[in-house]
Amino acid sequence: MGVTITMGAGLTAFADSNSTVVGSSIKQDQTISPSSKVDGDLGYQWGNCSLNLNNGLLTIKAGQLTGTQPDGLKTLFSEGKITAIHVEKGVKLPEDSTNLFAGMTSVTAITFEKGIDTSNVTNMTAMFMNDTALTSLNLSSFNTKNVTDMTSMFMGDAALKSLNVSSFDTENVVSMKGMFAGATQLESLDLSSFDTRNAVKNIDNNESGTTYMLGMAGGEIDFLLKNLWKITLGPDTVITDPSENENLKVAGLPDAPGTAANPVSFTDSNFPGAIFQNNGSNWVETGTSVDGHNPTGTVLKSRQALKDYLAKPRSKTETLVWQQVPAPKQTITLAYIDQSGNQIANPQIFSGYPGTSYNVSNYQLVINGYAFNRVVGSLTGTYSKVPMTITFEYVNNQIGSTIPATPLTPAMPVPDTSTPTPTTPGQPVEVKYAFPFKVYAKTTVYKYRTVNFKKSQRIRKYVKQPRYKVSVFTVNKAIKNAQGRWRYKVAGGYITTNEKNIGLLYWQSGKYRKLTVINPKGVYESQSRLLAKHNRVQHLKRGTSVRVKAVVHDGMATRYVLNNGHYITGNKKFVSLKTS
Repeated sequence: MGVTITMGAGLTAFADSNSTVVGSSIKQDQTISPSSKVDGDLGYQWGNCSLNLNNGLLTIKAGQLTGTQPDGLKTLFSEGKITAIHVEKGVKLPEDSTNLFAGMTSVTAITFEKGIDTSNVTNMTAMFMNDTALTSLNLSSFNTKNVTDMTSMFMGDAALKSLNVSSFDTENVVSMKGMFAGATQLESLDLSSFDTRNAVKNIDNNESGTTYMLGMAGGEIDFLLKNLWKITLGPDTVITDPSENENLKVAGLPDAPGTAANPVSFTDSNFPGAIFQNNGSNWVETGTSVDGHNPTGTVLKSRQALKDYLAKPRSKTETLVWQQVPAPKQTITLAYIDQSGNQIANPQIFSGYPGTSYNVSNYQLVINGYAFNRVVGSLTGTYSKVPMTITFEYVNNQIGSTIPATPLTPAMPVPDTSTPTPTTPGQPVEVKYAFPFKVYAKTTVYKYRTVNFKKSQRIRKYVKQPRYKVSVFTVNKAIKNAQGRWRYKVAGGYITTNEKNIGLLYWQSGKYRKLTVINPKGVYESQSRLLAKHNRVQHLKRGTSVRVKAVVHDGMATRYVLNNGHYITGNKKFVSLKTS
């Protein structure tokens, strides 16, 4: 188990007793021996795992690891000759994995194949602590069901920007003290699968097992998650921290850094090239926002409000983000005209945040009676801050020869965040899913703990409901299991991709011409694609039918354009659509 180490006035760090503290840096003790072989098979084992080193990449072969590294390996780490680690399928981690990959200051990447065995691990204290060059870490293959201690697991990983712990089972964990403290470059964190109730109940010296889990600052210590702008919390993700005082300036998540006068720019890895602006200290629930931008939920207007929010369970998974300047998406319209400028096919409209890339190279259409002539505008580039139009010009009285895109089966999703989805009536289209997107349960479905669907792995049952009351899931990725079957990764687990059971929440096609409101609460027309309260212009009661003329895509979410120019949601819980 870990011990408490004083780190300055009123502050503590949490590490195993085999670790030492030097200033604010924690390093694993190492026995240094003469430099050993640095290329090919190393000629010795870690536990009974063979080791191979090639151009700085250490490959750990199948076998049982032990908690103690061989001296030759310690030497290679101390000399900076290992810059990446790959752990192959069949490697079994030791029951006590304390400090197992800690203090590897020259390692920028550690990857784990599916099929590694962590099922017997009970202690992950400081497992990756002080890996100061590590930039990303995906632990989705970890089985943490039997783990009881995750103290300081990622503490001091100051270069870590991306961390996947979204499948962690933490029901038996009693200490997560300082778990993410000092991972100052983390931008987002998905804790939706975390059940921290046992950790919160574990009180020692008036501190719970989640103390400083999300960082702290005071005295000469600054282990705050300063760049974390997005955090997802499950119903049982409860985090408590001690009261702040003159020595302990901040315990837990800090305020957002920006102000109205001095907004702070930040980026989102899901939208490369886009720049977003934080303009206040508050955290906000995302509400109806799918991607974390333009949040519409509850605003937490003080540090105490934030701490109170984290300290209580909630009825469902929620995501908090920094307060932000509204970030409207801009549109690209694909126009199809003849040589006289007459429209010969319905336009296609796509949207994206300014600075993100687009590629519409595959959206030249086959139009009977016309031959393609030329394109006016660039088929690839980035979304501008103003609407753009790309024109496909055709010549009369000839048959084009362009082959349209081939349709894909909706149950076989293909992630694509840059290529828009065509919506022109009557044209074959390629269905490409832009993660994240929302789906709903058509029938009774189950959420499972892993991608291998067994009754023993079921977490929750979702009973079939009328469409306006259906269960909705946000899909973060699609994953194949060992049998090659696709599963959707959602908050806290996995669901089926079978289109008989699961459907896209938003209507996608532009072929529909009539929209009918089906939700008992009705729906609002909006004067903008951003369906915020201040843009509402008219309420439509259940049973109301209106005509639509176009569809606008925001990722996999849609808005339909009415004949009066207003917008209405394409959410299937609210509307049904017909072709005439």
